[in-house]
Amino acid sequence: MFKTNQIGYTCVYAPREIFHALGLTPVRAFGSAEAPDVATSYVHPNLCGYVKNIVNACQGQDMVFVDSCTQMKRIQDVWDYFFQGSFSYLLNLPRISTPESQAFWIESLQEMIATLEGVLGRKLEPERLREAIRAYNALGRELGKLEALLLANQIPASQYLALVYQAQRQDVGTGLEQVQAFLAKTPPGGNGEVAPIRLLVSGSIIAGLELARTIEANEANAVYFDTCCTSRAYQDLVDEELEPFEALARKYLGQVPCPRMKSSFERFERLREIVEANQIQGVVYHTLKFCDSAIYESHPFKELLEEREIPVLRIESEYDFKMPGQMSTRIQAFLEML
Repeated sequence: MFKTNQIGYTCVYAPREIFHALGLTPVRAFGSAEAPDVATSYVHPNLCGYVKNIVNACQGQDMVFVDSCTQMKRIQDVWDYFFQGSFSYLLNLPRISTPESQAFWIESLQEMIATLEGVLGRKLEPERLREAIRAYNALGRELGKLEALLLANQIPASQYLALVYQAQRQDVGTGLEQVQAFLAKTPPGGNGEVAPIRLLVSGSIIAGLELARTIEANEANAVYFDTCCTSRAYQDLVDEELEPFEALARKYLGQVPCPRMKSSFERFERLREIVEANQIQGVVYHTLKFCDSAIYESHPFKELLEEREIPVLRIESEYDFKMPGQMSTRIQAFLEML
């Protein structure tokens, strides 16, 4: 039985609409700077910092994991072995989007739903699923408006990130109201240009608020975030006219790909177009230590941008909630170069 009506998730490919339709509140796990460091009691030290932080902050909570990488599979093993009083589930995720992979993923979703229904003691109602799809689409559209303000350099990245992160940590209705309230009190065109230098941030999941504040402290603004907890979490909407499971499969497997997907390199041209269309002067590419997928794609992405004479700074972290001094110095030097 669930301890609360909340269910934690760690991946942008986790179908929040299904959790919401079952009466649960999906809560994106971001970790916590205050959580005690206990992860190495459960997992090898040479795992990515995000995975270790989830163990620190979410141990014993009810969770759904996605097999987005080997390290995420290992964290589900931890839940299975050490936190047996909690609900945990590992959702299969194809690496491609084809009719066959979509059919496979629909079967995977239905298996997960059957497990959740058994634990919760209630069935997924089709109309509740359609309502959930409409609700998350509405939130996605409002976050898109917020992103447009950021991309126009009209609001600081730290403000954008605070709202986007918060929207993923609470009920969809509450998140929608908060974003709408912010947009309603923001004058058309924002409050004027935030900073003279515009950056794009891409790569692994990152504890981004400190990065944004460091950039802002150096008279620049990160006007676009290509990460799984920012733009990729809301940009693609579910087709409300299709049968719900088909629509979910098309949306999730066809959304802007993360580095673990086979089509991830297709994202590069799109990001180059965003850079060139929005007067972005430089790109910061972040990788988590031991995040092989993001590390693998970082070099060809850097080459593509540098061929267009777009400066790139690659940084690496262990999912720190503070900004290491060396990284701050490198960012400052990069901005001075721009």
